[in-house]
Amino acid sequence: MSNECTDPIDLFRTEAYHDDIQVQLRAVKKLPTLAVALDVDRTRHELIPTLENFLDIIYFNNDEVLMVLSEQLGKFVPFIGGVEYAFLLLPMLEKLAATDDTCTREKAVESLQHIASLMNGPQLEEHFIRVIQEMSKAEWYTSKCSAAGLIAICYPKLSDQGKLDMRQLFLSLLENDSPMVKREAAKYFSDLIKIVEVSYLKEEFVPSFRKLSKDDQDSVRLLSVNVAVALASRLSPPEIEEHILDTLHCLCVDFSWRVRYQFANEINSVQTAVGPSITRKSIVPLYKILVRDSEANIREISARNIVQFCEILQKSYLEDTSERKEDLDPIIKEEILPLIKELDKDVVEDVQDGLYSVIISLSSLLGEVNTKDFLVPLITSSIENDSSKVKESIVTNLNNIICVVGIEDLSETVQKLMTDLVKTTIWRTRRNLIVTLSHIARHSKKEYFDQHLKSLYISLLNDPVYAVRKVAPLILPILVKYFGMKWAKNDMIQTYLEFSEKTYYLLRMMCLFGIDELMSPTLEKRNHGYTYLDLLKDKEDANSSKIINRIKNLNEVLTIQLQEEWVGIVLAFIEDEDYFNDDIRAYSEEALDAFAKCGELVIGSITEGEIKKRDTEETYIEGLLFLILAFFLDKIHILAQDLVFNVRMRAANTLQKICNFNAALIKELEEPWVEKLINVTSLNDRVDLMQECRTELLDAVNQKDKMANINPEILQTSLALDKIAQDADIPSPMEVDPPPELQLTAKAEDNLAQLTQSEETVLPTEIVEKLEVSPAESTVASETLVRGDEGLELVKTEPASPVVEQQEQGTSESSGSELRYRREL
Repeated sequence: MSNECTDPIDLFRTEAYHDDIQVQLRAVKKLPTLAVALDVDRTRHELIPTLENFLDIIYFNNDEVLMVLSEQLGKFVPFIGGVEYAFLLLPMLEKLAATDDTCTREKAVESLQHIASLMNGPQLEEHFIRVIQEMSKAEWYTSKCSAAGLIAICYPKLSDQGKLDMRQLFLSLLENDSPMVKREAAKYFSDLIKIVEVSYLKEEFVPSFRKLSKDDQDSVRLLSVNVAVALASRLSPPEIEEHILDTLHCLCVDFSWRVRYQFANEINSVQTAVGPSITRKSIVPLYKILVRDSEANIREISARNIVQFCEILQKSYLEDTSERKEDLDPIIKEEILPLIKELDKDVVEDVQDGLYSVIISLSSLLGEVNTKDFLVPLITSSIENDSSKVKESIVTNLNNIICVVGIEDLSETVQKLMTDLVKTTIWRTRRNLIVTLSHIARHSKKEYFDQHLKSLYISLLNDPVYAVRKVAPLILPILVKYFGMKWAKNDMIQTYLEFSEKTYYLLRMMCLFGIDELMSPTLEKRNHGYTYLDLLKDKEDANSSKIINRIKNLNEVLTIQLQEEWVGIVLAFIEDEDYFNDDIRAYSEEALDAFAKCGELVIGSITEGEIKKRDTEETYIEGLLFLILAFFLDKIHILAQDLVFNVRMRAANTLQKICNFNAALIKELEEPWVEKLINVTSLNDRVDLMQECRTELLDAVNQKDKMANINPEILQTSLALDKIAQDADIPSPMEVDPPPELQLTAKAEDNLAQLTQSEETVLPTEIVEKLEVSPAESTVASETLVRGDEGLELVKTEPASPVVEQQEQGTSESSGSELRYRREL
């Protein structure tokens, strides 16, 4: 192949002039790579002329290629030898900035602005100013529109004469006959006002601003609102009253609703720019005009800005301590709060929705007394409102007011609102109720939740929409953390466990979703160095020692349980399959962001409050370990044999999380400080703790009336009495009569015999004694969906006899990995 065919520029020409537009786009996007392949000289002398010819050919043919070329040329300065050769790119960009396509012009202007930011003053005046002047003199409006966006970027680097020329040029664009040019110049007017010298503002720019605000086109006048904000931020209060205030009043009462809407939308920016004194005297009356406007959309945007309007007023009121006597600004109390009542009675639903989407956040500013006197009655009256949007806005933002006044004054209102909304046909509304439930859980008692909101939460767990059911378990760790493990064991956990027996497989997975959230809460931020027991490190009190002893005992039992054969089979099976890992954000959307606004949660790690309340309530980690041993492993074992593949894989994923949790605790319990804290508890108390754990687990297994599927096999190996030093005068824990289900191993009997036969005083030693429970045959019948002649039928299957199991083991394994997995389990 000849060199001519392999030359990079020839290859570019071949693709750039191709008939297929996709080939052309690919060639243009590769221009930086092509420039790197060429040296700087070839890029300047060969590639740039090639691009100019290419631009001439395709200029009127393809806007998409032109847009990409405009973007690439802005990155070309390093490839042509630096900013001193940047002028070579200006002719092409000037041509691209004059096209009819708006997107191409915007990209060309952005590239020109980037190049101008790299140039110094002399380079700008030599090359760039000429480009702006030529574009402003063009006959067609597109070049003039682009020129307006280039003046502000180069103005600070120019000489005095250059600045004068640019100011005059910009003012001429503002007075152009074309409305398109005026709009584009007005769009960049604020940028130039921010950098121009103050002495020229009143002389040159204020008259142009006034003309702009009186233009015949409302699309031009509405842009003067932002110009007014920029001018007010540069002028003093007397100058604002002299030059800006009258124009602001004219814009506020403009006959075009679009101008008034823009003013209402920017009212907070206007308020900040003019300062507190002018706001109280002049802007508050203008705002009252907007709130009472005849157009509903103007009233709506005014209502959405009312809280920020009050916040700015209150901030300036608190900063001015000269004559302050009250906690709340009198302007807010006397003039703004009556406006809120007017908006609340508005007949347009969107106006009320705009008000209630923000009004509850005003509670933190009003304080407890004013909130009870003003906001609570408004919220209570909203029950009679027929708009579901209004009710949803109240419920979604309810956390703000609960933090100020508590749940007591709003209990009936909250219950009625949520009862109405849980029946709505809009599933996103039902999903957002879950956020509110978490807020209430933090500020209410468990008795209130059980009486008024528990049934609503259970209905959300059974919601027909998967996204609602997927988000509902997110607040389970919050409920457990705030209401306590004792409540969870006897109440909500049992509700989740019952889902494992549902006929509908998506509901069976709810049990696994709940366990997943307890193991690894989505709402708790866990970094790489997250720890569960770090708070106990420097503790020496009895409660902390009791906690660490109990955690260690339960985790040792969990370690033994996870060594069972079925656990390995399930974990091995998940490694052989492509497990789907759906992102919770796909289902939660803005709900997860609403949770994040509540602040960081501490759920898994032990807290000071848990240590103080240990006499009456066990910690989250203790309760979680107990739940895993007493309930969760058995449920996972059953669901790992489910007929539905998704359920089996979910069960395997949940089991993996339990294994990770167990491994993390083992690692923390190996720290040197743990042994020291364990020894704070006396030997007798440690033995009692061990026996207490064993008894609780056995009681959980034997309560068949409460847990129909709990299998005694869960305690195949009982609590290991690990590293308990025995004194001669302390009875061995093995001398305590164990339950009839437990039998001592041979090793344990030998250790016990050695202790009882010894006549000498035995020094404290570490003895490991383990109790084992003989495996019990499972007597739990299962229900299976099978396909019969008339469709799916529910068939009860009795436990297989040993003979059947032997026959199963002898069958061929040619039916695939799924059958082998179920048979092994």
